[in-house]
Amino acid sequence: MNRTLINRYLSTIKREEIYTLKNRLALKNTTVFITSFPYNDGELIIVYNPALEIIKKEQHFEKGNEHEDPYTGYSLIYHNTKYSAKDVVKQYYDKEIVERAFRQLKGVLNLRPIRVWLKNHIEGHINICYLAYAILAYMNYKLQKTNTTATAALNSLKQGYKITLNTTKDEWNLHVPLEPKQKQLLEAIGVVYKN
Repeated sequence: MNRTLINRYLSTIKREEIYTLKNRLALKNTTVFITSFPYNDGELIIVYNPALEIIKKEQHFEKGNEHEDPYTGYSLIYHNTKYSAKDVVKQYYDKEIVERAFRQLKGVLNLRPIRVWLKNHIEGHINICYLAYAILAYMNYKLQKTNTTATAALNSLKQGYKITLNTTKDEWNLHVPLEPKQKQLLEAIGVVYKN
């Protein structure tokens, strides 16, 4: 948001005009109010989020700051697509799906940034990340009936294992049997489990 956009567009918006039923857009996790203007061969969408305004103001108050920004809770989205303003805003807020995917990759799979510079190493890393997320997405699909996420299932299945250590003199076996819930998860995914 720059001064030109604020002066030319945002300052013309009155809260009582944008904060109406006609401009209301219910999203998955919040409700926003939108209006738009033609801008640079596209459309500039002004989004007012009352819930975000309250959070930001509370943060200022907690810091002992009384200064109120009149544009707290407002954001701008520019697009030059064929989609309606409502569709664009929904797509923008649905980017959470992509962010959640990255959080999953960094979490349960422990995929951390890898220092790679060569083109084939970078492509390999991207392929591994893509494959890992594809497996997670497939697991989430298969686990829908169990009300368990792939991340939760993988964390649960970490506790079940079987180890066999062969040496020339002795053989060691350690078996931690799976709990019924773990067996149910494996069945839902389509993994055949043998004792």
